[in-house]
Amino acid sequence: MKKRMVAIVLLFMFVLVSVIGCGGKKEDSAKKEEKEVAADETFMKDLAKALEARWALSDKYDSMDKYANAEIGSEEHKESYEDYVSAELDILEKYQTEKFEDSKLQEKAIQYINLLKQQKEACDYITVDYEKYDELWYDAFNKRTQMIVEFVNDYKLKVSDKYEDTLKDFTLNAQQVNEENEKEGKVQALIGSIEFALAEDDGYGWKTYNAVVENTTDMNFSYFGLDINLLDQDDVILETTYANVSNWNSGQKVKFEFTTDKEFVATQVTGEYTE
Repeated sequence: MKKRMVAIVLLFMFVLVSVIGCGGKKEDSAKKEEKEVAADETFMKDLAKALEARWALSDKYDSMDKYANAEIGSEEHKESYEDYVSAELDILEKYQTEKFEDSKLQEKAIQYINLLKQQKEACDYITVDYEKYDELWYDAFNKRTQMIVEFVNDYKLKVSDKYEDTLKDFTLNAQQVNEENEKEGKVQALIGSIEFALAEDDGYGWKTYNAVVENTTDMNFSYFGLDINLLDQDDVILETTYANVSNWNSGQKVKFEFTTDKEFVATQVTGEYTE
């Protein structure tokens, strides 16, 4: 009888431990799942928090003579801009290793953080190579504004009423960037369509090549210039020559022309323009 009672007690304890163990595993699994879901939900909240922290710091520094009156390229300039970036990174950097349910959101979060890091890197050049700083900083700034608009449109990013106008400024900048990118795409397509053909051979080694090109864009160019690399069979540049035109309106055709004594097999054309 005593042995039977011991066996029953042991069986009861085994069942109890099993139930608790399973419950613990389920609870751990639920917590893990909750954590993974939370990354999607908390990132947007933390992004708003990070942006507001940056903008609040900018407002604060604008009221301080040390930073408001700092010379471009000075140590104070560098210090303030590093602080602006850190205000966001301190909140968002952890999301580089967080798990998201939405893989696209995770990709965008990492991309945005990398743009902040690019701005942080740009600050290193403020006092030593301002042109390099300017290039890195505003490349990242323009892409950040585009991404912030995506977060607003696709993921319902919201900021407090105090910063609604600041967010609208970002939206306007993103729109301008998109318009510039669209223009650049049209210009590059136009340049890519240019093909030079032999027009004249003077018999003494000099040859003239030209290309008749229609302005298929909706832009009117006050100046349009081409840099033309003449390449050999190994893509080695033999010579760089130039051609340009002024007052080239949409729908008009112009003739670009150059003369060379080089025997080339291909051209590589780039351009610059003003409207």
